Amino acid sequence: MDYNANYPRLGGFEYNMGRTATTKDYALMSDTYLAFHVGLLKLAYNNLIAQPPFNQADISEVDGNFLDKLEGLIHDADEGEIDYALGQDVICRIPAAYPELMPTLPRDLLWFFGGDCLHYMPDEEIEEFQKLDEARFEAQANDADFNYEAMRMLMISTPKQAH
Repeated sequence: MDYNANYPRLGGFEYNMGRTATTKDYALMSDTYLAFHVGLLKLAYNNLIAQPPFNQADISEVDGNFLDKLEGLIHDADEGEIDYALGQDVICRIPAAYPELMPTLPRDLLWFFGGDCLHYMPDEEIEEFQKLDEARFEAQANDADFNYEAMRMLMISTPKQAH
């Protein structure tokens, strides 16, 4: 698989050639909500740089700026700082500018950043994520343990693939 040398892969998250990534592919077994989504951002980045136009030796300035913004978002998120407005801008750019790459984007990120990202989610999917968040908030309110990834796998249905 070719990668652009200017945009190296982020460690720990592999692209899964030929299929859409699933939550089992994320290789992140974390009890924290933020860590789970930071892992998904890294996975999205690694998925994107493995695909045209990002895996080309000479990418356009616009495409390079997009990757730079995504890298910055990931770096800040790794530090525990989430810029939701920037996240919405970056994530919404994928379906707007690179619709063929939408299958490489974990749908959880649409929910995580919210705002305009929600326009790319059907109502049924939004409802599932709302229920998952309600369960998370209820567990927090009751000082109960909550494994976000495990509950996510139980409560969120896998999107149907178009044939």
